[in-house]
Amino acid sequence: MQWLVYIAVFGWAFLANFVPHFVNGISGDRFTTPFAKPPGRGLSSPAVNVLWGLLNLVFRILPVSRGEDVGRRQRDPADLFRGRLSR
Repeated sequence: MQWLVYIAVFGWAFLANFVPHFVNGISGDRFTTPFAKPPGRGLSSPAVNVLWGLLNLVFRILPVSRGEDVGRRQRDPADLFRGRLSR
């Protein structure tokens, strides 16, 4: 069960990283990504920021949604965003 806590913590980190990249991307602002030149300092295009933000969102949802089903209860889709992985 302890590994579920680690997945939840990393899931929140990916969700927190999703927000600024996606918001800056859809608003048309340039923002730094790992793909900028120089990495971590340069600014990437809005399209790259939207894609990077969506990839972070996938990394947030995918591990939790594909986790083992222990059969205790049916998961509510909102649980993915609240970080609730167990009862």
